[in-house]
Amino acid sequence: MKTFNNIIGKEILKNSLSNLYESGLPFGLTTNIQNLDDIFRLDRGKLVTITGIPNMGKSEFLDFLCVQYNKLHGLKTVYFSPENQPLELHLSKLFSKYTNKQFSKNNTDENEFNKTINYIGDNYYFLNYNNVFNLDVVLEETENLINNDNNVGILVIDSYNKLEAQKDYSITETDYISKVLDILERFAKRMNIIVCLVAHPRKMQKDQSGNYTIPSAYDINGSANFFNKSDYCITVHRDYINNNTLIKLDKVKFKNYGSVGETRLGYDINSGNYFDIDVNELDFDNFQPLKEYKPDNFIIPEFKEEDQTNTIDLNDIQVDYFNTISDTVPKECTLNDILFSNKFDNQKTKVDRVRNEKDIERKKVQKNCLMNYSVSCTFNQKRDSKDIKAVNPIICIDIDKQDNEQIINKVPEILKNIDNVLYYSKSCSGAGYFCLIPISNINKFGEHWNSLNADFKKLGIVIDKQCKDISRVRYYSYDSEYYYNPNAAIYSRFKEVSKERDKTDSVKRNNPQFVQKTENNDIYIKLEEVVKDCKKNNVELTDTYANWFNTAMGLINEYGENGRVLFHQFSNLSNKYDSDKTDNFYNDLLDKYEENNEITVNTIFHLYNELKK
Repeated sequence: MKTFNNIIGKEILKNSLSNLYESGLPFGLTTNIQNLDDIFRLDRGKLVTITGIPNMGKSEFLDFLCVQYNKLHGLKTVYFSPENQPLELHLSKLFSKYTNKQFSKNNTDENEFNKTINYIGDNYYFLNYNNVFNLDVVLEETENLINNDNNVGILVIDSYNKLEAQKDYSITETDYISKVLDILERFAKRMNIIVCLVAHPRKMQKDQSGNYTIPSAYDINGSANFFNKSDYCITVHRDYINNNTLIKLDKVKFKNYGSVGETRLGYDINSGNYFDIDVNELDFDNFQPLKEYKPDNFIIPEFKEEDQTNTIDLNDIQVDYFNTISDTVPKECTLNDILFSNKFDNQKTKVDRVRNEKDIERKKVQKNCLMNYSVSCTFNQKRDSKDIKAVNPIICIDIDKQDNEQIINKVPEILKNIDNVLYYSKSCSGAGYFCLIPISNINKFGEHWNSLNADFKKLGIVIDKQCKDISRVRYYSYDSEYYYNPNAAIYSRFKEVSKERDKTDSVKRNNPQFVQKTENNDIYIKLEEVVKDCKKNNVELTDTYANWFNTAMGLINEYGENGRVLFHQFSNLSNKYDSDKTDNFYNDLLDKYEENNEITVNTIFHLYNELKK
């Protein structure tokens, strides 16, 4: 019998409708403003387009909606709002909406100021408009925030024309807008949030009275798709003379969320809040003032210093240290012992020796004699990734000079300006740096690292991929000009592994070459014999880049991650061998591995046979 993979089954349809039958049609979110709630109620999973002539209150009204949804329903908002710059003025407007007062030192005492601004900081996220310009980045940052905060329910993009275009010049503006709106609509549904998009209309004409024609969503500059593809279309138009605002609903896709129509709301200049008015009492001919604004006071929760958890006590972070790199028996101490006590002062002369040594080989030997310690975990019986006892909420980031030649001198200043940096110092070689960043979720260690890797890339800094290894140890170091911020903010962003990595992992899971072959098979044993024979006969099989690359790819094709040890053994045949570079090289190729790779272990045997002649 033929199956239809893209057809939803009858049982699923029945269950979906049964749930709706039992719970009733969704009503949407209310604002506690009756006139407004009568014409529309927004809801999660919907795309909302808001338009209006410039300076007619689009952003002001949208801020009001976000504040009301926060007060009444606990929703938090992510803002990409270049229209509301500078940021401090935007904050002052939100501040007034909560306090019902014009923002001024004369109107607000210090206690109320602190409570309100802390509450705003906890409930609103503002994307850095100096760094964020295109839609992909806005959605990526928002998804990270949603993954870390379940209360995020609104994304505001104010406005569409402030997004950096990612348009392929082979498509029309209309098709591009259609694509953007499709992306936003799917994002709203997938993340179950309200996406509010502000879009400017074309230049509107004036009527016979000299007043601008009130636009609709069909008048938005660029495409009728703003109307066609949105779940709601709202127009905001301010009447400055009578001090009221026309709110016009041009479209609501589902009638249970409202109906097309319009209403007028009063506007309180001091607070920036809107309120119900009796439209029948308005006298437009005589410009009668509206009834007095009666605020609905919102009590901001008390802010207590002891409630803050965004600090790390280094005495509470247990780590393990090891006398040398060959020592695998863990010995307990605290991170504070490592960084600030004199417990390991005897290591400083060894560090100086490493920093002063010019010969690369001797430098490696001296480095391996240094005490080293784990930052992100502790161990049970031995230093082994399979014997981890506990994971610490800290990631150690290495910034090597060779990867950051052009920017290395600027690194200290950059790190000081990142509020998540707990500590930074020179590395044991004295050329690079390492920094410690506290994280919010130890179960998302790799995902936190992925996000940090992306964030540092935006700053022009390449970080060492080996830092993603929880069990990694670092050599003891010291720096008289270290930086320490005991109030560093906990890093809460995380990013799932990239599609490239997913593909690699999928290959490793599904390809028998990765999951079935072990170190005990015949081929592995033969490769070990090749290494021994190369050492005996001074055959530098990996002395050229091409041979080094082919060796790595052959091992990855056969063993994936399990070929790493063998790759180090082959690489060590060359006098150019560097353990860290070898690891990084293997990581990079493993990430880029394609299933149809034609380089196999037979390539290694062929190289060996050619070179030993």
